[in-house]
Amino acid sequence: MKDRFRQVSAFLDRHRKIIGWAWTVLIIAVIARQLYNFGLRDVLGELPDEAMFFVLYIFGFVVGPVAERLAFKVIWPKAGPAGWYALLRKRALNAVVLGYSGDVWFAMWARESLKLRAAQAFHGVKDSTILGGIASAIFTVVLVASFAVRGEDALIARIIGRTEGPLIAMVLVAIIGTAAIIIFRRSVFGVSFARGLGVFAIHMGRVAMTNLFLVLQYAVVLPFVPFETWLLFITVQMLVQQLPLIPNRDLVFLVVAMEITRGMGVDETSLSALLVATTLLRQIGNTALLIATTVLAPRFAPEIADRPGSDWAQKLASENERAGQPAE
Repeated sequence: MKDRFRQVSAFLDRHRKIIGWAWTVLIIAVIARQLYNFGLRDVLGELPDEAMFFVLYIFGFVVGPVAERLAFKVIWPKAGPAGWYALLRKRALNAVVLGYSGDVWFAMWARESLKLRAAQAFHGVKDSTILGGIASAIFTVVLVASFAVRGEDALIARIIGRTEGPLIAMVLVAIIGTAAIIIFRRSVFGVSFARGLGVFAIHMGRVAMTNLFLVLQYAVVLPFVPFETWLLFITVQMLVQQLPLIPNRDLVFLVVAMEITRGMGVDETSLSALLVATTLLRQIGNTALLIATTVLAPRFAPEIADRPGSDWAQKLASENERAGQPAE
């Protein structure tokens, strides 16, 4: 069984890029079919051109790197601040290439550029990632629960099918997971409880602000659409973001979101055009960021191998094991 697992892992590692591209092509094909069904020309004619739409996108875009810069300053108080190049590179890798590939790259960068021990770099990035994931999960549970509290079962059903079972499961996972992390925090986290709480608060603020700017983007273009509709799409996006190791989750969200626009009582063409524009803007922004940070890598990160391969993780893990010390 173990040999079989190793063979599968080796196959996936060798063909990681091919699998990633095949997945992306499949998602794009599904989106193209849905656009064709809606009427591609009509959708393209409804794309937003309001300047405030793009201004709000920029505000929402910079929230993430600013919050992470603050979070890593809390985690590594004695080190210098995390560089903007590294934070933007981390974001681009996570968004375009593969989930968590940017975190692995950032840990290697922090070790070299901030002169941290391998254990410090590894635990610091891991702590921020876990706490950020908890913040996103709690925010998602709150969003889904808000529909249940208001008795809007139909909207919940659009997100998770049956209402009671999945919702109860999500709440239990959030409660049990949070309790387990608090109880076993010394084994899970390298930062102290006080610092961890501060990092968690920063990530909660990041999630809230990012989604606020996204709702404002939507409302600027289609002000007549009810707030509950935007809340539904935010909830769907948060649920999709919880999927691990999925490349191009923005495109996955677009597929799901375009499907649930049917029968919502609003103009499907305008709504689809807005979702397409928002998703494409994020994809173009993240892809441009990935290209730019790759070109600038020799200047800003010459000591790091500039590809998100598994050898980064193996090298970091082996160095962390040799260090044998928890992060400070």
